[in-house]
Amino acid sequence: MIPKIMNEKELVITLAEDNEDVDLLLSALNENAKGNFQFKKMKLRRLVKKDISVDLLGFLMDKLDRPEINEYRHTELPILLKQLIAEGYSKMWQYLIVTKFHHDFTKENFKIIIENAKGGNEPFLGLHGFDNDRDLELFYKNEFAEVQKVKDESEVDHIMEWFEETIRPLEIYKKRLLGVDLTEFDRLVGAKNIEAQFLISPDFLKREECLPYNSKHVTKAALSDLVKAVDGEGVKLALYLAYLEVGLYNEGIKLTLLDTMHRHHLTFRMQLMSALKIVDDMIFIGEHKRIVADYDELEKKLKKVEADHERFVADLNQQLERAQVASKRSEDESVLIQNEFTKLKHQHLEEEQRTAGYTRMLSDNFVNLKMMVVHDTQLLYAPVIYPDVSFRSFEELTETGFADVKVVLIQVWGSSVKKMRQLESAAREVGCEVLLMHCSDERQLIMEMAHEIKERRAN
Repeated sequence: MIPKIMNEKELVITLAEDNEDVDLLLSALNENAKGNFQFKKMKLRRLVKKDISVDLLGFLMDKLDRPEINEYRHTELPILLKQLIAEGYSKMWQYLIVTKFHHDFTKENFKIIIENAKGGNEPFLGLHGFDNDRDLELFYKNEFAEVQKVKDESEVDHIMEWFEETIRPLEIYKKRLLGVDLTEFDRLVGAKNIEAQFLISPDFLKREECLPYNSKHVTKAALSDLVKAVDGEGVKLALYLAYLEVGLYNEGIKLTLLDTMHRHHLTFRMQLMSALKIVDDMIFIGEHKRIVADYDELEKKLKKVEADHERFVADLNQQLERAQVASKRSEDESVLIQNEFTKLKHQHLEEEQRTAGYTRMLSDNFVNLKMMVVHDTQLLYAPVIYPDVSFRSFEELTETGFADVKVVLIQVWGSSVKKMRQLESAAREVGCEVLLMHCSDERQLIMEMAHEIKERRAN
């Protein structure tokens, strides 16, 4: 028996790869979208086999009648296929958009598209790709509306310096891309399976400052997001940075290469900062809970000691009263008890002084320190713990923003070296004492601040 060929409705459902796609398809069929992704796809496959009265494909094509989609009308087919992937369209929308403007092409290659869909690949894998260097350069010369042009090439050096200091040296990428032409470079960047030597995560997570990320407080999902960021957009950024320096390409497309590099840089920074924030928050919250639990336990012990001490003092008072009544019988015994009472009273006063000092430390303010912290990470707890300290991020602080400030603490990690040096120089010029804090997260920053405040209070 000849197997039945998948029809277009079944193909569209097969290409639906996320909840947003399947929810839209169920909505078109007037069905609810409850349940997990796999359940909803099974439901769609069952519904489409019935004689449904809804024009599903017509409904989807109506959804494509938008200005931003119609702009693709005059885009050459090889460019359109590449551009839809680059701009993040799902497999279902790739098929529908190409079909809208190149129906004969999808009709002619329908069987191949079906095979690609069954294999979990892009619908147009192997179809009408870049057959020569001209097509490839035409793609790179094509302007994308959402990509901001990189006008200053010096920014490449800044990004490269940040990448090599913070993420990984680029030497291995430069060696691999030395003398590589644009066609081979495009294949490397677009490959689904990254070459093992390009992976960043193994070395990145083993670095000394990243070791706390193996904490029991960090979930596997959060660590996985961090790995995806460095081995995804991080690798692509590394390839573009290295290729701009050692690759073989037409000088006329350098500006477009810079544009694409800049886009990967921004995406990578956002993904990395988001993943790191989640991991750091997990570590901070976990450590905070541990400290709170330790404090509660210590407070219980302290209360027990205080209760025992009060009972002991009360017993001594009674003994003193009895000793005073019986002083005629034993003056020496009375003196001994009095001395013991005095000793314990001194101990009690010392305990009260330590308690008062701890209370004063928590309630005291640090306005007189006139301290400012210039930071590059998002702060949640430090401004609450130290309300009298001024906190300013690198973006919101100018070189003239050090009025009424005596001490400036600058967070070095992740900061622009140039901007940091400018602010350090400006602060010193107006007489501020400047200290650099090598801390990568808020927990370390709070510890550094506590140390500096303690030193200054002691002096």
